[in-house]
Amino acid sequence: MASTNPARSTSDLLPADVRKLNYVTGIVSEVFESQGFEPLERAGSFQKEISGDDKSVEANMILAVTGALEKLGIKNFAVYLSHSDVLECILETVRVPDGIRAKTFTAIRGFSKFNIEGFVGEMQEVGVAEHASTILADLFLKTDEILNQEQDVNQTVVSNLLNIVNIDTLSELGSILRLTGRKPVFIDPALPCESPLGPGIVIEARTSGLDILGEGGYINRADGQTVFAFSFHIENIVEVMES
Repeated sequence: MASTNPARSTSDLLPADVRKLNYVTGIVSEVFESQGFEPLERAGSFQKEISGDDKSVEANMILAVTGALEKLGIKNFAVYLSHSDVLECILETVRVPDGIRAKTFTAIRGFSKFNIEGFVGEMQEVGVAEHASTILADLFLKTDEILNQEQDVNQTVVSNLLNIVNIDTLSELGSILRLTGRKPVFIDPALPCESPLGPGIVIEARTSGLDILGEGGYINRADGQTVFAFSFHIENIVEVMES
């Protein structure tokens, strides 16, 4: 299960801890601002406006994320990529009713290969049929196994989704993968869970130990402008660096 730590006020921290947070924030700000991303009010958060049919902004965001984490010396991380339609199509395929799909997100987000029975039980508690719950458990288990392979990860995930997800969505994901080159970017069908962000591409950076380093996606602002935003979990990054 991916884990995060709630942000604390700097008034609760020792001076040495504040210096570490400021160091990390400074590095990520340097990388992102040098690549044209606008800083947001929350430290470690950035955005870029979507103009016309420009779809390279997601890839550029991923490259900035990986560049910042590499500059901080973090090695055991990857960026996970998906689209809100992917999970929607999966739930539709196994006939999870519209009205309870949002209730499945917590269980899916916390899926663990070490507790399949618990996952199936959680899904049934929110109203998903036992058969559908078992199919979903099998799909996410196979995806987990694929994500731990050392080669052809994305190709295998896509091949498993071909009869479930529309080709335009898969093509959009493929385009981003091509633009990010050899960076550690992997498709994860379970990503768009519990996200306050708008529909579309979603990304998450996390370590092999499942510590979340940051996440991002589309935001539809009150002024009508659509932006792609990413927010780092600065304290998590500091903890990973120290460990």
